[in-house]
Amino acid sequence: MRVDFFLPVLDTFLMSLRSRFNSECTKVLTLILSVVQYGDNFNESVRQLASLAQLSADLCVAEGNVIMKNKDYKASEDATASDPPPSLQSITSKMVALGHSAVYRNFYGLAVFLLTLPVTSASCERAHRKSVLDSIKMSGVVNKFALLKRGLPLY
Repeated sequence: MRVDFFLPVLDTFLMSLRSRFNSECTKVLTLILSVVQYGDNFNESVRQLASLAQLSADLCVAEGNVIMKNKDYKASEDATASDPPPSLQSITSKMVALGHSAVYRNFYGLAVFLLTLPVTSASCERAHRKSVLDSIKMSGVVNKFALLKRGLPLY
C-alpha cells in the first residue's frame, strides 16, 4: 500500500525538478563538475564552458591546466572522507588569496561567470513571492479596514 502511494509522490517531485532544471542547465552543472574534479574531460569541459562565456577557449584550457596542476589547488593526500571536496568557489577563493586571479584572468573570469550563472528559472520563485506580497497587501487592507471600522486612527 505504501509503495503505491509513494511512487506518485516521487513522480511529482521528479516532474518539479525537471521543470526547474532543463537539459542545458544540467549539462552546465555536469561540465562544472568535470572542471572541479580535474579528470579526463577537463579540457573539453573548459572549452565548452568558455564558449558559453564567450571567452578564449584555448587560454582558459591552458590557464586551467596550470591552476589545477598546482599543489595549492589539489586535495591533500591526508584528506579524510569528512573533508569537503574542492568546489568552484573554493578554487576561485584560493585564486584571489594567492593572487592568481590577476595572472590567470581568463580561467578566473570563467570561474566567476560560472559562479554567477543562474541555474534555475526564477519564474516560480517570482510567482511565489508575488502571491506572498499580495497576501500581505490584502492583510494590510483588511487591518486598515478593521481600524477604520472601530474608529481608530491610521498611522
